Amino acid sequence: MTGMRTLLTGPNPLPRPKLWRVAFGFVAAPLVPAALWMLPELWNGAPLASYGSFVMLVAIYGAYPATILLGVPAYFVLRRRMRPLLVSLLLAGGLIAAAPWPALMLLLPNPQDAWIGGCHTVVDGKTTWCGYWEGVKFIGWIFALGATGGVAFWICVVWRDPKLGSNRTGR
Repeated sequence: MTGMRTLLTGPNPLPRPKLWRVAFGFVAAPLVPAALWMLPELWNGAPLASYGSFVMLVAIYGAYPATILLGVPAYFVLRRRMRPLLVSLLLAGGLIAAAPWPALMLLLPNPQDAWIGGCHTVVDGKTTWCGYWEGVKFIGWIFALGATGGVAFWICVVWRDPKLGSNRTGR
């Protein structure tokens, strides 16, 4: 229990990452989930130029706002309380990406009727259980994409940094 308390509340015993690596991580990491999101378009025959445009649209309107509003503050709050482990950044990336979506799904107005495949998701303006299940699957997909962004952030900031890569406390 004491070790967990030290991990979560004590100062980070590891040196801080270089500022340029952190900045590069915040710029590059959101592009990875955006590129993965749009990869089926490329497989379906979209030209490479339009694929790049779609990736930038998803990054600008989806990934970067979550990164700026949630990811940057989370980094500055947690950097002294937690080690930059791959697992913690993977979970943080997933949570940061998925956090806005439940609120958006509850706050945005429903259409009168809607379907996804054979699933009637909205009937007379009310979301059905099938609609909620589709929402949960969508948020899970967003979590997975955000987790890949967390891994990309770890690669940019921690990986191959001789000071941070070992994740040892020096005890």
